[in-house]
Amino acid sequence: MKIVHLITSLEGGGTENFLHQLIRYSPKNHSHEVLYLKKDGIIGDRLRQGGVSPKKITATQLYPVLRQKNPDVLHTLLFRANQMGRVIGRVAGVKQIISSQRSIDAWQKPWHIYLDSFTLPFCDQVVVNSSAAEALVRQRIKNHSKPCITKLLNGVDLERFSSQDRQAARQKLGLQAGNIVLGGSLMRLHAEKGADTILAFAQKSLLANPALHLVVGGIGPLEQQLRAQSALESWGNRLQWLGWVEDTPAFYAALDFFWSLSREESFPQSLLEASVMGIPWVAPDVGGVPDLIAAGAPGVLYPVEDLEAAAARIPEAITQGDLQHQKLETFRQAFSVQEMAARFYNALTF
Repeated sequence: MKIVHLITSLEGGGTENFLHQLIRYSPKNHSHEVLYLKKDGIIGDRLRQGGVSPKKITATQLYPVLRQKNPDVLHTLLFRANQMGRVIGRVAGVKQIISSQRSIDAWQKPWHIYLDSFTLPFCDQVVVNSSAAEALVRQRIKNHSKPCITKLLNGVDLERFSSQDRQAARQKLGLQAGNIVLGGSLMRLHAEKGADTILAFAQKSLLANPALHLVVGGIGPLEQQLRAQSALESWGNRLQWLGWVEDTPAFYAALDFFWSLSREESFPQSLLEASVMGIPWVAPDVGGVPDLIAAGAPGVLYPVEDLEAAAARIPEAITQGDLQHQKLETFRQAFSVQEMAARFYNALTF
């Protein structure tokens, strides 16, 4: 099977990571080509390390490229690539067009919604990763017979994301290894992920918990501004910024709990990764986050953007993690990345 993947950018988000996982765990008899529209990035580097060299492409180049390559499947990911790929792919005569919907797109304006609703029937199948994402797609396709919807929950490399010694993990990352409570978050430093509320959350939680330290891994447009502002705070030395974190298993292992401030999520990979390592978390009640708790994840919810509640529920989250630890192995086996990739390829039909 010859598959062309069209994605908007190759930076360090969950959808980009999903693409890398699919290609890494692909059946050996499938070939893959990755085209991107805007920015190369960390995931592009990972793909090249695995033998796939992404190529930047423009709207005018896509049609002749698809005609020349004649793929069995065109797989589109992220909003811009979804819109462009569905229409141009159909005109180019691609046999099967599949889109991945891995967010609930709270940022979209009415014209984005209209455009997405218009182009959805051009694809044959949409792969969603949560009940919330499925509901969004069903609302937009309305009475159209296409596309069909396949629900495919995220997966994790269980061999890589396994238990580690907490103090050793902290030392490995250069974090404080003493008798402290360490809460961490991995996020794209963007308002969509609630990055603009990090300092307010830090103030409420750090002032209430003298033993607490917070650490943030991730990059994004708000990074420099947030670093500069936090340095001016009296508690600034208890909030650390790591930038991009490559060794994410060590990051999770170093924590007593994980926290999220996101305004929109479908089925967040960071919460899933923390969960399979037995790290409890506190996160907003948004999108598919409740699906994780229903599956047995060691987390607690708070109302979206209610930072008082988020800070107040930290002790409960830590306790919840202790209670759920005995169920950890059952939870882990439900989210194998190899099984996720196999289900994706089994969903391809001709």
